Amino acid sequence: MQQPTLRIRRGNGTPPLLSDGELLYDKQNKNFYLGVEKQGVTTNVIIAGEGTFAKKTHYNATPPTSPLESDRWIDTTTFRVYEFLGGAWVETVS
Repeated sequence: MQQPTLRIRRGNGTPPLLSDGELLYDKQNKNFYLGVEKQGVTTNVIIAGEGTFAKKTHYNATPPTSPLESDRWIDTTTFRVYEFLGGAWVETVS
């Protein structure tokens, strides 16, 4: 039986919108992205990479007032996870 092959797209910089389940490695920023579909909307989510696990995560009922790009916030009332991207809090898949 032939072994399956996993194909990973490569690019430099933030990738274009990926298809649901599509994987891409950003060589410039050293991050892995996964295309994730949720309620009919597909977004790119960083799932691994250099600096990904060193993000600051905030735990409280209200969003932080001075977040940095890629900071995460876990809403302790709804337990939803958000990431600060492009100047706004965006709900992410956790």
